[in-house]
Amino acid sequence: MSRSLACLAAFFFLATAAAYAAEKAEPKAPEGEWTVQLKPAAGNKLKGTTQAYPDTITIKDGKFSTQVNTKYGFDAVACKVKTEGGKTLVTAELSDEKHGKNTYELTFSGTAVEGTMKWGKAGEDGKPKSAEYAVSGTKK
Repeated sequence: MSRSLACLAAFFFLATAAAYAAEKAEPKAPEGEWTVQLKPAAGNKLKGTTQAYPDTITIKDGKFSTQVNTKYGFDAVACKVKTEGGKTLVTAELSDEKHGKNTYELTFSGTAVEGTMKWGKAGEDGKPKSAEYAVSGTKK
């Protein structure tokens, strides 16, 4: 009887530990590709920041990249992920010495993605330059 009780206690302990670990596991970034449109904020005034443009976001193995950023020399980066209300929130900061920093704050829900991208860098005159875009699209 005591052996059965010990086995039952061990099973209960393992099941509880597994459930706790699953609950505390870090959320994972959604994997795949999304076709998106970036629309400039009304306050964008710098040349090249006032027109909307298409892009493709890729998240693979927890690394975030976009087709346009890759073209300009930005490397894929690990993204920060959290979940809230059934949606996945992803933040990614891509940096390039020449082109500055792009910060994406995106919400993924089903096949849709939306959020913002903020770009900034120091200008040749030493003054900061920046632009902001609304991002929206769907999974390929």
